[in-house]
Amino acid sequence: MRYIIILFILLAISITAFAEDQQLNYCHDPESSENWEELAKKHPDNMDLQLLHAVRIGLCKKVDDGTISFQNASRIFNRLHIQLIEKSKRGIETDGKGTGYFRHSF
Repeated sequence: MRYIIILFILLAISITAFAEDQQLNYCHDPESSENWEELAKKHPDNMDLQLLHAVRIGLCKKVDDGTISFQNASRIFNRLHIQLIEKSKRGIETDGKGTGYFRHSF
């Protein structure tokens, strides 16, 4: 249950970080970045959270570099986040600590 709560907290942060509207892009928002850093440090064994955090960093860099549009970055991040939430709900591949992991990479 704790794991699902963490993923729902991430949902709130991810909506802020990758909203469909370019003006709501919080990649450079210090508060949003700080929230992600705090969660990543607080839950170092939560591989799904670490995955989302790393993907957020990478997508923000790609948007900044101009190699991907903000809209596509947002879609990628949101798709991954939904997959992780669904995986968590089903309890797929849990390691016993409430931290799930993927059997297959994308």
